[in-house]
Amino acid sequence: MITNYLKMAFRNIFKKRGYALLNIAGLTIGMSCCLLIFHYVSYERSYDSFEPSSKQIVRVRLDSYQKGVLAYKSATSYPAIGPAMKKDLPEVENFAGLLMIIYC
Repeated sequence: MITNYLKMAFRNIFKKRGYALLNIAGLTIGMSCCLLIFHYVSYERSYDSFEPSSKQIVRVRLDSYQKGVLAYKSATSYPAIGPAMKKDLPEVENFAGLLMIIYC
């Protein structure tokens, strides 16, 4: 039974080469895009997973609102945020800061 299906499939492939090539190329492109997206997502989700206490790490960011509308988002924050949070919030065990130096 399966040999009949295979024979019919190969006959159709050879009879309609352009249509078959288009279908196979579309399937190949779709599967490769799916695999690339999966690889990217798994890489992004593994960020900081080498750290044993990675569930306790949080990044603070700066959002600027103008007239109630979000105008600006930044991955940076003010330098005094870390010491102030450690002093005022008992949940904060430690903090780290990044220094960006831009050379012109």
